[in-house]
Order: sequence, then structure tokens, then C-alpha cells
Amino acid sequence: YQRRVHGKQWYQRRVHGKQWYQRRVHGKQWYQRRVHGKQWYQRRVHGTKREVKWMGKAKALGLRTPEIYKSDYRDGTIFMEFVDLKTCRDTINGYYNKRSRSYSHMAQKVCEAMGRDMAALHDASIIHGDLTTSNCLVDAAGATVANKFQMAITWIDFGLGAQGLQAEDKAVDLYVLERAFVSTHPNSEALVKRVLGSYSAASQNGDATMKRLEAVRMRGRKKLCFG
Repeated sequence: YQRRVHGKQWYQRRVHGKQWYQRRVHGKQWYQRRVHGKQWYQRRVHGTKREVKWMGKAKALGLRTPEIYKSDYRDGTIFMEFVDLKTCRDTINGYYNKRSRSYSHMAQKVCEAMGRDMAALHDASIIHGDLTTSNCLVDAAGATVANKFQMAITWIDFGLGAQGLQAEDKAVDLYVLERAFVSTHPNSEALVKRVLGSYSAASQNGDATMKRLEAVRMRGRKKLCFG
């Protein structure tokens, strides 16, 4: 698939399933068609390092991420655990009722789990950088925590991850997810509220981030209106 970074070049990643030492793995590689040489090499190295670093830090927090078996910064390759789960995007859309134009309570459970995990990331000053419902997987079997059923989310694609100490950084991360819901899931306003409500309840600094999110939204609206 393709991605634009910093509004400049197209960065692409090949993602494929394969066998590695008798294990089924996801192989992932950064590459670029248009730019070659030292500049691209450095960006590929940094992108691969970011993915490994922030995925490892998220796992250390107790969040679910694929196990990384091997990474090679020189050619931008990562071999990681194969996780055979649906994306949150497909799962949520599967819970959509076209007649009533609404989502079932199971979709709301997915959103609650996303909000809790995102709060844990942000409380540890970890910015995902590409929060969409395609970059997390959901185990519909879930888990029972404190006698309550909860969906279990596996987080992937930390290639744009970074450290974010400011409420602004976290608010922008949430705004990216908000826009992803609008563009991917019809009539998803209630789901966005569920994500943000779960985030606010679980985050240590949820109030400050929510306040900053309003300012980020205003900037986004101005950009849409005036370019």
C-alpha cells in the first residue's frame, strides 16, 4: 500500500505472509520507487527502527502487538508474528445494520477497547501516528476483565510512531482517528463518542487532551473551508 509522509514522497510497504523457520510470519518491507540514494536509505532505516521501537514499547505496557522475530534496518524488513484476526474496520462494518443505519452493541465494545488502549499509549507518551481502524485488529472472542467482557485489540503499524509529551500531540493523534471514522464508517458519530468517552475515562490527562482536541478540530475545519 502507499503512504505520503510529510506531504513529500510516496513511501510504500510490501506486506506479505510467508514461512520463516517453520513459523508463519508477516514480512514487511519499506521501499520507494522515485527517490534513491542516501536520503531514502536514511528514511527507510529510521522508519523501520520506529516500527520496532514503538511496537515494543506498546507491548511492554501490556497492550497486544505482534511479536517481532527479526528486523533488518538496512533493507527495511521486519518479520513479525502472523496474527490471523480481522481489522477493526472490517469488524465494525460487519456490525452495521443498513436498515436502521446503526451499529450493534458489539461495535461499541470494539470502540471502548480502542479508547482504553489509546489512553494507555498516550499516558506513556506514545503517539501512534497513523490511528485508523485498519491499523488495529480485534479478537471478537475478547477477554473477561474484572468480571466484564471486553474486546481484545491488537495494534499494528507503528511506522509513524513517536514520543509525544504535549496534549497537542495526543489530540492530533485522536483527530486522525476521528477523520478515519468519518471517511470509513457511515453514520459513525456515536462510535466516535464511544471511543473518546472510553479514552477520557481511562486517561490520566484526558480532560486536557479533549480540550486540545477541540482546537485541533477548529483548525481542521478552517483547512477544509479555506484550504
